[in-house]
Amino acid sequence: MALLLACGPLFSTSVSAFPGWAKKAAKQSLKIDIDPRADFIELLNKIEIKYSPEGRSVMKVRRAYKILSVNGTKDFSFYRSTTPKVKLSKFRTWTLSPSGEEAKAEEEVIRYIPVDRDYTVYMDDRFAFMEYANLQIGSIIAQEFEIDDNDLGTFFSDFIIQRQQPTLEIELRAQAPKGWKMYASGVGTSDFDFKKDGQWYIWKGNNLAYQPEEPLTPGWNYLSRRIGIACYNPLIDSFAVNIKDNADSGSSLSIKGQFLGWQSVARWVENIYDPIAAPDSLARHIVDSLAELSSNKTELVTKIAEFVSNQVRYVSVSLGDGRFVPHSVKETMTNGYGDCKDKTTLTRAMLTVAGVQSVATLTSIKHPVNPYLPSPYQFDHCIVGIPLNDSLNFVPHATINNKPWLFIDPTDHVTPIGKLPAQLMGASALLANHDDSTFVQLPYSEASSWRKKTIISATIEADGSMSADVEIIEYGAYVWYGAETLKNQSILQIDRDWAEGAKSVSTNLTLTKFDYQCFADSCVVSFHLEDEKYALRIGDELICKINPFDNASQRQLTTAKREHPIWFGHATASETIVTWTLPDNAVITMSIDSLSLKSKVGETQVEFASSDSTANINTVSYRSYIETTGELLSVDEYQLAQEFDVALAKSSGGMFGIKLPKATLESEKQ
Repeated sequence: MALLLACGPLFSTSVSAFPGWAKKAAKQSLKIDIDPRADFIELLNKIEIKYSPEGRSVMKVRRAYKILSVNGTKDFSFYRSTTPKVKLSKFRTWTLSPSGEEAKAEEEVIRYIPVDRDYTVYMDDRFAFMEYANLQIGSIIAQEFEIDDNDLGTFFSDFIIQRQQPTLEIELRAQAPKGWKMYASGVGTSDFDFKKDGQWYIWKGNNLAYQPEEPLTPGWNYLSRRIGIACYNPLIDSFAVNIKDNADSGSSLSIKGQFLGWQSVARWVENIYDPIAAPDSLARHIVDSLAELSSNKTELVTKIAEFVSNQVRYVSVSLGDGRFVPHSVKETMTNGYGDCKDKTTLTRAMLTVAGVQSVATLTSIKHPVNPYLPSPYQFDHCIVGIPLNDSLNFVPHATINNKPWLFIDPTDHVTPIGKLPAQLMGASALLANHDDSTFVQLPYSEASSWRKKTIISATIEADGSMSADVEIIEYGAYVWYGAETLKNQSILQIDRDWAEGAKSVSTNLTLTKFDYQCFADSCVVSFHLEDEKYALRIGDELICKINPFDNASQRQLTTAKREHPIWFGHATASETIVTWTLPDNAVITMSIDSLSLKSKVGETQVEFASSDSTANINTVSYRSYIETTGELLSVDEYQLAQEFDVALAKSSGGMFGIKLPKATLESEKQ
């Protein structure tokens, strides 16, 4: 982003009265030890936000930073998300160089750029952005600004307190209107001081240590320290919504939601979505046509979902209230496109024609949902929930209030109906229904859903060259994405990608005879490998990698202690079988140890065998099996994770050695 916005000199170098509060914070930083890996330290982060009962909030922010590394001088910038109703004002920033030179800039340095440059997304959100120039190690930056929020989501705020860099002092003060209360919940804030002073809710934290990058962790959206606030009037449950009569022109809300709990959130969303989900004549006609091609209700639901997924393009037009209110069924059908809300509404309208009950379901695929903060503004995605009965023969995704439920994402055209899309696995979902307004965590996939088997027949020659035939059979979700790949790319393009993958394993490796086919239950990839310099020659021995198409994994969890949770990825199962044909009368000099480990994290197995343990060996066989459960492990389970990490490294490959007979060596020389 910084490269796209080459800015000239941003600061005036006249006397700028660098603020005393920032200088004071800088002096405090001299009294603490700072992790040498940090790029900068946030000296002060002071936030004060006041909510008004009319649905407006004003937030005042003071921040100060000190640059600690070369990376900090390059990457430091200011950015803030804004909308037409969430405005940045009174922005001022100062810099103080290590030599004492002061500089100042104000609002004219801010550039407003699109939040999302995806060609399928049109939105009026903008990043207020500026890039700092000429920073040095030891430079101090101070910022002051205000945010005036008059948007629908005014009564919900989510503050990211710390991602990775250390913070010296943080103070968050939030004032509710008189007589109002707040839901408040912190993540990673157990060491903060909290107090309530009248209508003020106050959090303070000090000396938040640098959070290091560690291997095998979930993303920073999961690891960040954050405080969430939902403001509400305990005397009014304002879930009621008025929609403009002319829904075709785009509906809008007449009130801003503030909620007594999740049930009022569900009713608020229900009152927005349900009136718009009324089928029009075209939707009825299409469902009638699909019904003629369907032998039962299950098949009809599948055809409806496939129609919306495949025939209605995903395009998000999120302008104003359109970020929260879907377009009408007629408008979506006429346009031939829509976002998740629009496609959910159209799907539900068509299901109504088919006599199938459905519910708008809120979920999030970018950020974790905090169950202690009732607000629809935590969610970034909308799908369809269907209560199952005897006429619908689907495997349920969840059981809610003793009822089986199925979920369909109308924006996903890859996953078969009845299966759960990868982006929804493990996500929290809220049914926007007054009867079932409850949270459910959608299930993670099982290892069998991401299963792969690799079969390799390889030959090693006395001169160290190798040739191999490889077949990879993929099952479950791999089949969905494989079929999509074949739909969008030519075999030649896919061949090139695999050939590049071979070069990443070894620059001497060549891949030929490539083929890729997808069937109803599997995808099969096959190819031939050759490498003229495969084996390492040491005297009369050849040292060979057991799997010619794999970069052997190295241990990743090698530190003595751990600060973050550990995650080996979602559930998968991978079996590899390699059979080597060796030169005549070769003798095994180095083999691979057998291994078997099963734990909460997963399972690993290694088996190694030869056709003769003494001499005249013709073949060597190797089998490895790796399965992960997708479990997230806590810091307290670090030893368990390390044991699995060791087994994983051993299971992913290894080396074997053979000694060549003297006659073979002499023949090779000749």
